[in-house]
Amino acid sequence: MSRNRIESSLDDAPAACNSQFLGLFASDIAVQNGWPLLPVSKVIMKPISGEWGCDDPLAKGIKVLRTANFTDDGHIDYNDVVTRTIEQKKINAKALQEGDILIEKSGGSDTKPVGRVVYYRKTSENFLFNNFTALLRPCSSALNNRFLFTFLFVNYWNGGTKLYENKTTGIHNLKLMDYLENTFIPLPPLSLQEQFAGFAEQSDKSKFDALTASNLNLSRCSGFQEPILMVGDSLL
Repeated sequence: MSRNRIESSLDDAPAACNSQFLGLFASDIAVQNGWPLLPVSKVIMKPISGEWGCDDPLAKGIKVLRTANFTDDGHIDYNDVVTRTIEQKKINAKALQEGDILIEKSGGSDTKPVGRVVYYRKTSENFLFNNFTALLRPCSSALNNRFLFTFLFVNYWNGGTKLYENKTTGIHNLKLMDYLENTFIPLPPLSLQEQFAGFAEQSDKSKFDALTASNLNLSRCSGFQEPILMVGDSLL
């Protein structure tokens, strides 16, 4: 994939998708700095499937997020959340936690691939997620949740899920484990992940412009060089 094509695709993506992530953490940068490149499946817990339960005519059940609540900028839209009747033990086991990542397993369209991700911020209410989605969590404290989310988000908007789509009766399904096993994430030191995550939070709606003007100074890291966009079949 050419540099111009990469930059063009990023320009067309939502605000949070920015070439600065690629410039700071692309695979060649990871290699130059001696950072591991690992399959996503190796750095997360086993994906947790969602629940749909039964109808809730009295609207007294648990609130359940659907792909309809996913936005293209990686946020959750709470304007139209359904309630469902679901066993309490499943609610206890699968209730969303701060920093959880939801990935779309079924959905998409001919113009928008399946595989969008959203980042969950804890609210005053409990939420589950439906069976068209799955929950992803890091399995180690060496991986920052927001860093993982940004990687998956940027990867999606660069077409990283397209190879793992399976279309059946008009529905686009993501071959989730194939995707996670064949998509490699760089693992810079946690301190750098956290610095990036902090600035990403602050500049989420301004295409990470704050990173350029900040004192993040990743260029001072040992072996760090000017951004070189090197992309393979997926993001990296």
